[in-house]
Amino acid sequence: MAEIQPVHARSASLTRAEAIGQTFDPRRNALNLMRVGLACVVILAHAWQIGGWEPRPHLGDIELGAAAVAAFFAVSGFLITGSAVRLPFPSFLVRRFLRIYPAYLCAMLVTALVFAPASVLLFGETRWDFAVALQFVVSNLGLKIVTPDISGTLDDVPFPGSWNGVAWTLAYEFCCYILAGIIAVFRTRVRVVGSAGLLVVLSSAMALDHLGAVSIAHGIEIGLRPAACFVAGSMLFMLRDHVPDHRLLAAAAGAVVVGSAAIGVSDIVAPIPFAYLLIFAATHLRGKAIGSRNDVSYGLYLYGWPVGQLLAHVLRAPDTPPFVIAVVTVLLTLPFAWASWICVERPAQGLGKRLMGRAPRSGSCATIDL
Repeated sequence: MAEIQPVHARSASLTRAEAIGQTFDPRRNALNLMRVGLACVVILAHAWQIGGWEPRPHLGDIELGAAAVAAFFAVSGFLITGSAVRLPFPSFLVRRFLRIYPAYLCAMLVTALVFAPASVLLFGETRWDFAVALQFVVSNLGLKIVTPDISGTLDDVPFPGSWNGVAWTLAYEFCCYILAGIIAVFRTRVRVVGSAGLLVVLSSAMALDHLGAVSIAHGIEIGLRPAACFVAGSMLFMLRDHVPDHRLLAAAAGAVVVGSAAIGVSDIVAPIPFAYLLIFAATHLRGKAIGSRNDVSYGLYLYGWPVGQLLAHVLRAPDTPPFVIAVVTVLLTLPFAWASWICVERPAQGLGKRLMGRAPRSGSCATIDL
């Protein structure tokens, strides 16, 4: 018969647990697999919009797609902070720019010069004009989506006039990169205190917005939750040697996330528990080799929407369920995602390393180069 462990001994087991800084292997984890899964979740969530289905799926108080985006930001906060503390600020920014921008620009060009005219040829859209398509690319060069449509296309779909329904997050993502680089300049204690203060400000802004006490511009309001999750992931990295890696803590974090979502306050309460759950899962899930050499998650994210909009001409409510739309979209997007990685993203990463030098290896501070 197993010996019953004393209460004080059971509680002490959490204290003795290894910290996530020791258990998280920066070279062998499931984050790439998780990011592919999150990109597929984004495609699934958008299948409701693209197919004309209502209501959209929610997880408590947060829409499914927004939850996946928040997860992307939390993971980025953890990993990008690791990169920021290892690299000089100029090198960090150049490498982050080359990781995010070339693939984004290529996706805009493919959308304007391939997808848009294809919609006219295949589905009888009104017209496609090269000058209008070029203006679409030029107006969106700054990562901020100024022009979502290409006139004469996507008129006959349930969600008309939008060729880049996911790219709006990239401007917020790059702003978070800059923030991480600035915070990394300071000493660890200042980083932690400053990040905690910023998280309080973001949470307070969301709370006041919920209560109707303040009116926040839409362009700022939609970025508050992703930014809070990024900062939470960043704080988790900075405190990685002090936060236990333990199933009880993961279960408690999960309870907080689910409970706060159920009562409608997840964006205020859940960023840190949510970030912890993601890193815990990345540490302990199997499938660590999947995507470790070829990361197609960013390409899936970028191309899933325009491919889905093409499919919306033939796959839509009430004939095609959202899950079918999502599966077909993922399968047809994978070749574009693969080409983006092989032809654009991986060469751009290599260019960044050649231009700015490789980052020094530093044990637990080493990260996956996103």
